[in-house]
Amino acid sequence: MARRITHSSPPNQLWHYTNADGLLGILETKTVWATDASYLNDRKEILYAKDLIEEILTTLCDHPSFNPEFKITPDEKEILDVEYRDLLNQIPVVSDVFVASFSTKFDDLSQWREYGNYSICVSGNALNLCAQQAGGFLAPCIYDRPEQDRLVTSQVERVIRSYREHLNKGKLYDGLVYDFLCRIGPLMKHPSFFGESEWRIVVPPQSMDRNSLKFRQTNSVVTPYIKVDIEDALGHREDRPVTPQFGIGPGNDRLSITTMRHLTENMLGFEAFIHRSDTPYAPPTSE
Repeated sequence: MARRITHSSPPNQLWHYTNADGLLGILETKTVWATDASYLNDRKEILYAKDLIEEILTTLCDHPSFNPEFKITPDEKEILDVEYRDLLNQIPVVSDVFVASFSTKFDDLSQWREYGNYSICVSGNALNLCAQQAGGFLAPCIYDRPEQDRLVTSQVERVIRSYREHLNKGKLYDGLVYDFLCRIGPLMKHPSFFGESEWRIVVPPQSMDRNSLKFRQTNSVVTPYIKVDIEDALGHREDRPVTPQFGIGPGNDRLSITTMRHLTENMLGFEAFIHRSDTPYAPPTSE
């Protein structure tokens, strides 16, 4: 089931919302920054999946009738209690998992408010290949709570079966932390965020090249990130036609469509289609 998520077919177009600095950086370097998941704006995101795992473990251990066909023995329950639950309590966040976010929505008020006045359209299929070249994958976020429970339950049961076969406690750690929490965890989001319709590039620790690790200052904190090359997803070439599109957020008349066309022609070599949002919203001013 987890493999089905990480191998999902992407939509034709995905949008990355950003501010002016982000726009210029992406156009200049043809890369996006994938941020360490423990430094995302909502630091609870990566912990959400951890909490789901703990809930399912509690249910399987303390309520045998939850799944009569999968019974945990007293010895296994003790191991889960002592080994894995203690392990989870020692991991407040999962580090070295890098995430870059996109949306299927090309003109979304919540995204304008959160990220800035610009959006960049990329080819979903080309972006998927870019993610794979970076050692990661492109996949949709999971907002549906029943689906989340099914995914977690399936993985927990699979890992316990593996432990039964090998009698190796390390299987619990590798299967639930590295194979699941570091890969599927960043895709698990609270149902209240459903409207974001988000897809993410996820680069797990096993695939991350430490030589590519970089750092930036964010809100007085040193934030780790890696660059993901998205040049093939940005524009079009004769052998890979992709309609280049960019968006300008609502309510700011100083953002010129003409300037954006000149910018894309200068940095990408062709004039892009520019969409100005007509959403009735006036962004706050700094005055």
